[in-house]
Amino acid sequence: MLNKCLINIKNFCNDCIFIPSNCYFYNCLWRLYVFYDIKRYINIVLVNEKKISYLNFKYRNKNKSTNILSFSYYLYKYNFYNNNFLSLGDIILSPFFIFKESKYNNYNYFFHFFHILIHGMLHILGFKHDNLLEYKNMKKQEYFFLFMFKNNL
Repeated sequence: MLNKCLINIKNFCNDCIFIPSNCYFYNCLWRLYVFYDIKRYINIVLVNEKKISYLNFKYRNKNKSTNILSFSYYLYKYNFYNNNFLSLGDIILSPFFIFKESKYNNYNYFFHFFHILIHGMLHILGFKHDNLLEYKNMKKQEYFFLFMFKNNL
């Protein structure tokens, strides 16, 4: 099982309808940690729509809400490999935005939440979707982990 010290969860989201339990995050990410042999911790931050909209504008210059923002230290930090204390990255999620998306598209909320979480984790690991080839490769990885997890819902 995943070492729970490898995931640091902070909840700054008071207006969310329901937020998955911490155990849910560990179960979702366990397969990615094992498959990619991840040894570093990540930070997961849950925020409301106003905060994620602000962060999306600040870091991506997009003035709108989004479901997730991923910041990878693995890709950008100098001397990452020599420093065992650096986090792999930060994942900022807006559970209420994800809830609205799931209702609008008639998806299971937790399944959609997991899909978004996988998407963010893959970004932290260096996956992109800037062109069609990268997009297809990332979707292939997402579906691989999604269908592994689907039987557990």
